[in-house]
Amino acid sequence: MDRVATLLRWDIRIQARYYIYAGAVFAFAIVAGMVAVVPFELPAEIIAVLILADSGVIAFFMVGVLILMEKSEGTMNAIGVTPTPAFVYVLARSASLAVLSVAGGMALVLIDFAGRVDMVLMFAALLSTSIMAVLWGFVAVAGASTVNQYFGRAIPVVVLLALPLLSITGLISIYWTIVFPSHAVFLLFIGAVETDALTSAEWIYAALYSIAWIIAGWFVALRAFDIQIVGDGK
Repeated sequence: MDRVATLLRWDIRIQARYYIYAGAVFAFAIVAGMVAVVPFELPAEIIAVLILADSGVIAFFMVGVLILMEKSEGTMNAIGVTPTPAFVYVLARSASLAVLSVAGGMALVLIDFAGRVDMVLMFAALLSTSIMAVLWGFVAVAGASTVNQYFGRAIPVVVLLALPLLSITGLISIYWTIVFPSHAVFLLFIGAVETDALTSAEWIYAALYSIAWIIAGWFVALRAFDIQIVGDGK
């Protein structure tokens, strides 16, 4: 635990140095400001999209940007020759970014949607989404050596994962995209806004499928970090 605490403190300093906190506040301010000027009450699906974008999508990209910056400074090479296990770094980075993501999401909820959501369910949805996004963000950046390479693979993934959100427009049925993890977290956010909007089966699916993707993401992220991020694919 001492190693995790040490890396957490180091990670917080790194994020401050790279203006991650400033970027998160800026993104939060844009979303919160947009919602504040809307003259009508937003439906649950739109609220779910906004909170998901403010937390999950930003967390997904933040981990990639941080790792690329550290690579450019040779930090990853230094980590590769230390006795600290890969899981300690992944755990510390996941924890620090998840806390930042959850804090931003809860702040948005408290400012714009406080009277409309179940706070416990919203916290659980934000936490699971943030952890999942950070872990799979490790996977997305693995093997990328430039920002262009990273965004070239990350943006198509985000677009693909956004398909369940098209159900809001009626263009597709949400059940066509049930295999996507974004489908599960989208339901979690909708349920946090309108608890009786989901059936018992949908609640069970959303919770268990999110947990399954977090567990899978943990092991895949560890392998990606150890072999492709630190080890450069060796």
